[in-house]
Amino acid sequence: HGGPPDLPAELHSVLYSNKALIFISCKRWNDVTVACSHALHMDGKNLKALYRRALANYHLGNARLALRDVETFLSIEPMGDEKVAELSAKLHRELNIPESEKIGVLAGNFSEASSDEDYDASPEIEILATAGGIEDAKNEANRLHAAGSAVKALNMLTKAIWLVERGKVEGVTPETASILHSSRAGCCHTLRRFKEAEKNCTKAIELNAYNYKAFVRRAHARLLLVRRRLAEEDVKAALALHPEDREALELKRTLLKYVPRKQQDTVSAPLQSRKSTSSSLDAI
Repeated sequence: HGGPPDLPAELHSVLYSNKALIFISCKRWNDVTVACSHALHMDGKNLKALYRRALANYHLGNARLALRDVETFLSIEPMGDEKVAELSAKLHRELNIPESEKIGVLAGNFSEASSDEDYDASPEIEILATAGGIEDAKNEANRLHAAGSAVKALNMLTKAIWLVERGKVEGVTPETASILHSSRAGCCHTLRRFKEAEKNCTKAIELNAYNYKAFVRRAHARLLLVRRRLAEEDVKAALALHPEDREALELKRTLLKYVPRKQQDTVSAPLQSRKSTSSSLDAI
């Protein structure tokens, strides 16, 4: 508290999380939570502080609070580590949380979950097997994602996609199926699973080449995956379909920072071969 006023927030956060580590060695769990909370106030992505506060809350009997920090940790660093995985497993067992609501169960295994026609990866998620039921599931996933429950939204979309792809629902248009995939890409992006976001966007575009949000989201994912040339192509496609899209325009400005000056004209030139589609694309 008496340190220099220009101390970087990240360093200040590290000092608090290191203080928490000392408290852990003394099993002073309440002090651990306080120190880690200070650390996270300074830097919300301090992974060590998130893990240490989760561990402290677990020992204090606050399993729900502990799980919240574990989920935040995994949304920042999906691969986690052995300690986080072990703590996550303990918390899910203690809280009796279904497998499908665990981070990574569906989020990392789309192909496995849909490889068997008779395998329902999330039987506890009930979706009416009609076109209207799929629409309701999409809207519910939208609500969950907006409320901060990206994992639950992703799982619901995965169940809806499974129903559609297995032919268990009639009357679902390719446009709606495309939205399901681009919406799932949005959830993957929130969870920092950019490769999966890219794959879902590609599927969305295969189903509907006019889904400009899929181009935007794939461009964003590819930029974060350092695939800038491919991201550039997606931005051009998105702006050809929707020239005023703010996110696409922002991505174009970002890409211009990376593209050599002599090549910048290719980023600015819109594609003329694509025509705008209807405004019915209401993905998440």
